[in-house]
Amino acid sequence: MTKLPLISFLSSFLCIGLFFISATLSIESNWPIHPLLIVLLLTTGVFFMSLFSVAGVCDWKSSIQSVSAIVLTLGLAIFLLLVLSLGSLGTY
Repeated sequence: MTKLPLISFLSSFLCIGLFFISATLSIESNWPIHPLLIVLLLTTGVFFMSLFSVAGVCDWKSSIQSVSAIVLTLGLAIFLLLVLSLGSLGTY
């Protein structure tokens, strides 16, 4: 349980990296699901994992990791929701 804040912190950066990779690649025509939706689902899972990691906080370093992971994943999830919802307005 003491490694969960670190794992969620590193996973939040993984989600941000996957966002940049999937936003620059044009592979959506080959996949049945949009790649940014996959990143959104992964980001939501990491967000809940970082919420659970708050219970395992034992020092100031892990508390900073937990709070920053929550802020990073929440910001990325809100941004992805906006991109996916507003980006599909132009397609009929």
